[in-house]
Amino acid sequence: MRLGRSTAIAGLALGVAGCGTAHDRDAARDVAAGLYSAVARHDGRAACRRLGPPTVDSLEQQAKAPCEKAVSDLQLHGGRIASVEVFQTDAMVQFAGGERAYLERRQGGWKVSAAGCKPQPAGPAQCEVED
Repeated sequence: MRLGRSTAIAGLALGVAGCGTAHDRDAARDVAAGLYSAVARHDGRAACRRLGPPTVDSLEQQAKAPCEKAVSDLQLHGGRIASVEVFQTDAMVQFAGGERAYLERRQGGWKVSAAGCKPQPAGPAQCEVED
């Protein structure tokens, strides 16, 4: 399943100086890594716990299936995490292969709002899943 990244997270990231504590970076890293790991293990329940509610809704609508089943169709190719940037209430985790995950700080902690994102030369990134 391939979706086009239609939100302006990249613009927000460029417009706000990187900030956030080491705890924020570690927490965002752990959530993104946990999502990719859960998808690789075909553990739908664990993967869906790491997605924000709007992302779960979007995934379920697109796949016409419950989140726990729909995440098994995602093509996430994370690998080693190369960098984590935190921008107040948003974060970006970049994997060594260039793929990205975007997160939002929500009540209860960091949640993935988009994953499997590949930057494009022009226009928004193309993501496997997004809200």
